[in-house]
Amino acid sequence: MYESKELEFKFKKPSSKEEYLAALYEEISENEKSNSGVNTLKTYVYEILERQREEDWKRKNESEQKDFNLSWSLGLLAFVALVLIINGSRESHDFNWLQQNSFTIKIWGIFLATLYIGVSIENFSIFRNLWQFGFTKLVASVAISGLIVFSTGKAAGSINSVFGVDASAFPFTLTFTSGLFFFHYVLPFLALVGIVAIFFAFDAIGYIKSKFSNDRNYKLPPVHSFAFPILATILLVVFWGWSNNDLSEEVLPSKIYKLAHMLDFNNKNECANIRSGVPVVYLGPSQSTVLADIKATSVENLKSFFEREVEVPQKFYRLSCELSEYQSK
Repeated sequence: MYESKELEFKFKKPSSKEEYLAALYEEISENEKSNSGVNTLKTYVYEILERQREEDWKRKNESEQKDFNLSWSLGLLAFVALVLIINGSRESHDFNWLQQNSFTIKIWGIFLATLYIGVSIENFSIFRNLWQFGFTKLVASVAISGLIVFSTGKAAGSINSVFGVDASAFPFTLTFTSGLFFFHYVLPFLALVGIVAIFFAFDAIGYIKSKFSNDRNYKLPPVHSFAFPILATILLVVFWGWSNNDLSEEVLPSKIYKLAHMLDFNNKNECANIRSGVPVVYLGPSQSTVLADIKATSVENLKSFFEREVEVPQKFYRLSCELSEYQSK
């Protein structure tokens, strides 16, 4: 004869999904053996649903909070970038410090605006969905790597055409010049930024229209739908101006020459046969030969690098470096 066994969850409320399943199994098994047991199956099912709803609600709140924090952070980033660009573009300032550092402030504003545009595009649903696939990341990595290698080769050739020596003698200049070429090659892809800006602009127009009709309601103003097109337009204008004026291929030799004097030339040479103060670059592993430039060029600040042009000498001097002998007292 069947012996009745005390139900484990008859007076104990399950506290986890595993215990809920165990309670269901216990109840179903007990009901199959006897119809005289307490029927609590519906209660357990209801409580499982309640627990699931609570977890779904918690996940939804966490997701919404995450999106809100991201939106707030991007909004603050866009505001700071716009303020820096506006102040950096002004020709006159009330404070002397702002006047002296206006160009640097503008560059920082452009950097923050670029960061805002990049993160906003990455957060765009189309690109976010595509970026989930490993093949997309592989193709992007190969393309960027190939472009970096190609830009480095072009930069090495340009440095050689300016100084007449191997670009390995100018490691820092080679790095920054490669970045300039990389900038020129990716510039056409900025048209994608313009296309995304159009989508944001349509949403901004929809919000404006909703203020005059009841066709569409917005809980909050779409701030990014206004900020993105504004900053995207500023960036496109600035980058296009750089590529055609301050960083164009026509002025690239001048930029390379200034970069070399900023980063690689040594103004305090130790060669006994070369006048002190003549900038030199040591060539080869033994550093017994130097490339000398009798024209001393200085770059005071970032603005002078971008805007001030210098004439590149037609001739540089490759000399042996004779070290002075040590003389004891």
